[in-house]
Amino acid sequence: MRSRTLVPFTFELLPPGSVQPRGWIRDQLKLCAAGLGGNLYNFHRFVKDTSWLGGDVEYSPLRESAPYWYNYIVPLAYVLDDDELKEQANAFLDRTLKNQHADGWIGPEHTKHSRGIWARCLVMMGMVNHALADPSQYDRIVDSLLRFTRLVHSMLKDNFQGLIPHPGDEFDEFCITRAHELSTSLQWLYEQVSNKRDKELIWETMDLAWEATRVGDRDWSKFFIEEQFPKKPAAPGSTLIKHVVNVSEALRYMPQLYRMNHDHELITKTRQSVDMVFKYHGTTFGALSGDEFLAGLHPKRGAELCGTAELIFSLSYMYRLFGDNSYADRAELATFNGLPAGMTPDWWAHNYLTQSNETWARNLDNWPFYNCGGRALVYGLEVNYPCCLVNHSQAMPKFAMNAFVASSDLRSISHQFLVPAEVTIPVKGDKPIHIVSETHYPFDEKITYKIETSRPFNFYIRVPEWATKGTTVNRSLDTDEVKEETVEVDASSLYKIAIAPGKTAFRITLNAEVRVVPRPNNAVAIYRGALLYAMEIPHKAKVGPPTHFAEWKPLPDANYSSKLRDVEYIPAGDWQVAIDPSQMHFHRSEVKGDLPNPIFESGAPPVSITVAGTKISNWKLEGDCAGLPPADPSATGKPFAVKLVPFASAKLHISEFPVVNLRKVELESQRSGHCILM
Repeated sequence: MRSRTLVPFTFELLPPGSVQPRGWIRDQLKLCAAGLGGNLYNFHRFVKDTSWLGGDVEYSPLRESAPYWYNYIVPLAYVLDDDELKEQANAFLDRTLKNQHADGWIGPEHTKHSRGIWARCLVMMGMVNHALADPSQYDRIVDSLLRFTRLVHSMLKDNFQGLIPHPGDEFDEFCITRAHELSTSLQWLYEQVSNKRDKELIWETMDLAWEATRVGDRDWSKFFIEEQFPKKPAAPGSTLIKHVVNVSEALRYMPQLYRMNHDHELITKTRQSVDMVFKYHGTTFGALSGDEFLAGLHPKRGAELCGTAELIFSLSYMYRLFGDNSYADRAELATFNGLPAGMTPDWWAHNYLTQSNETWARNLDNWPFYNCGGRALVYGLEVNYPCCLVNHSQAMPKFAMNAFVASSDLRSISHQFLVPAEVTIPVKGDKPIHIVSETHYPFDEKITYKIETSRPFNFYIRVPEWATKGTTVNRSLDTDEVKEETVEVDASSLYKIAIAPGKTAFRITLNAEVRVVPRPNNAVAIYRGALLYAMEIPHKAKVGPPTHFAEWKPLPDANYSSKLRDVEYIPAGDWQVAIDPSQMHFHRSEVKGDLPNPIFESGAPPVSITVAGTKISNWKLEGDCAGLPPADPSATGKPFAVKLVPFASAKLHISEFPVVNLRKVELESQRSGHCILM
C-alpha cells in the first residue's frame, strides 16, 4: 500500500497578512481595492445580488461569480490589512457557513441536478486563506470543510455525481474539466486533521476525484504529451480541454497528483507541459494565447485576462512545490506585463483579451477570435463574459502574498518574487523575524534588504535566470566602503546568506541586459530584466458608459461611480515599423523617492529603450487586426529612433517586430517623447 503522505513543498506559503507589499506593488493593490476589485460587492449584480447572498442573479448555472469574488477578496483584504474588505469577506463567510445545508453542501443549490462541485473549489480556496489569515475563523472553517467533504465523498461514489454531468444536470463539463481543483484545498485540509477516519475519508475523496478525471476523459497527464497536445489554434467543435483557462489551471494537475502518489516522473512531465504550452501558445507578455480556446502564436490572437490570472497562480504554486526557477520567472513576466496590460491604470476597467500587437482597442467588425466577440479588446465593466470581471483581482494579491516563502521549520526563508515587501514571521518563544526588501524592481535591479532576528536562519534570494551571471552583492552598507562581490547561485538559482542574530543589511544588484527573443516569421520581441518592451502607438481614448456584455445596452451599475466606463483606444499614429535590434540603447530616468502612481500610466515608467527603426510598406491588416509581421519588410523613408516602453504602460502597442538592417541611428539622446515617426 502506498504511503498516504503528501510530498512537502520546497517552500511553504506564509499566512496572508504576514507579507505586506510595499512601494509600487502596494500602490497597484490599493488601486485594485479602490477600483473594481474592492467595489464589486457594493454594486455589481453578479456579486451583490448573487444567489450566494440571497439574490437571484447569476450569469451561469455554475453559480461561480461570488465564489470567484470570495477567492480574491480574502487575500486582497489581508495583504492590505483593509478593514472594509475584511468585513466583505467575513460577511460572505458568515452567510455561507450559516446556510450550509444539513447534509454538508455549501452553496445555494438545493437539488441534485444543480449541485455542480466546481464553484465550491473556489469557495474552499477562499476559506483556506481565510482560516490562515484569521485564526479565529480556523475551527469553524475546518469543521465546515470536513462536513462538505463527507458529502462529496458520497456524491463521487455515486457515479461521480457533481463532477461528471448526468442527464438532467444543470451544470456542464467545466466541473469535470476542473475536478483536480478539489485537491487544491483538500490537501491542505488533510494536513490539518489528526483523526484517522477523517484523514482516510479526505484522501479517498481526492482519489475519487482523480478517478473521475480518468472516467470523464479529463486526465490532463494524457493531454500534455507531444502526441496529443494541440500545436495549432483550436478548431470549431473543440472541447473544453482546449479552453485556455482550463489549461492554465490544469498545469497544476500533475503537481497536485505528484504530492499524493510520489511519482517523480510527474516532475519532469510538469516541466514538459509548461514548456509545451509556451512553445505553441505563448505570447510575448508572458500569458497563453487563448480567445477563449488555445490560439497559437499569431500576435493578433488574444490572451484572456482570466487565463492570465490562473496562469500566475499555477506558476506560483509550482515554484513553491518544486523550486524550479523557470516557474517563478514566468510568473513574474505575466504579472509585470500581461496582467496590468489588461487593466486601465486606475483598475476601474478591464479588457477581456490582450494582443501582442494591438493596433486599436475598439469594437471590431471583423475579429479573429475563436469564441469572443468584437468588444473583447475594449476596456470596461462587462466587455465579454463576466468571468474576467470577477476573477482578475485574484492574481496580484496572491502573487504578493507569495513574495516571501519559508521552510516549515523557518530555518530557511526565501525572497521568491523580488518585489518590494516586508514580512513579519512569528517565532515561538522568541521575537518575530522581520525582513524588508526595498526596491523598484522590475523598474530597477537594486534590492536592499534589512533583516532583524533573534535566531539564525538561511536567507535565500531567487536570482532570475536572466541575471545568474554578473549579479553582485554589497554586504557593507553600514560603511563608506563599497564591496561588490559576485553572486554565486546554487543549482536552484538561489543565493544564500547565513543570517546571524541581530540586524543585517545588504544590497543585491541584478545583472539585467537587453535581450532579443525570436518570434515566428523572423520577428523579435525585446526584453530587459522581467519587463517586455513595446512601441506605444499614439492614440486617443473614447470614453462612454459601461454596457452589457451581451446586449450592448447601458448598465444601471454606471450610477455607482463616475469611474465606471467603457474605454476604446483609437490610434493617432502609424504602427507599421520594423527595427534593427543590433542598434539599441537603454535609458533610465532618475527616481527620487517613490515610483509614479499609477506606474502603468502612459509615460510613467522611468525606463525605456530606443532602437533603430523604419517605416515599412508591406505590413498589412488581417481583418481588423495587424497581420503577421512580414518576414521580409520593405523599408520606406530614412531610419529613425523608435522608443520602446514597458508593455503594460502602452495600451496600443507593437511588441513583435519585423527585423531589418539599418544604417547608424543616433539613439542615446532619445530619452523622452514618443517614437519618431517620419
